[in-house]
Amino acid sequence: MEHRVKMQEKNDEMESLREAFNKNLAELRGARATLKKLTRPALASSTNLSSTSEHTNEPVHDGLQTENEQAKKHDDTTLTDEDLNDVSKKRRLGNDV
Repeated sequence: MEHRVKMQEKNDEMESLREAFNKNLAELRGARATLKKLTRPALASSTNLSSTSEHTNEPVHDGLQTENEQAKKHDDTTLTDEDLNDVSKKRRLGNDV
């Protein structure tokens, strides 16, 4: 019975850490997107770069992501129970995470 209580406490702690991580990740993404929006016009005007390819007249992908692309990536970087269990197992074994 005591073991179950300890395991539940660990699960609660893991869930809390997961929620905090995902919240911080979302805040960082928002700050990154804001920074890119703020610096993009300045970069374009200072370098005088065209936003289209000279050869094909198609838009050039400049490495900036749209909100939809960021949302898709968000799903790939969200921690799962399996990820947290792997980290927990490595820590128990004394390995660096």
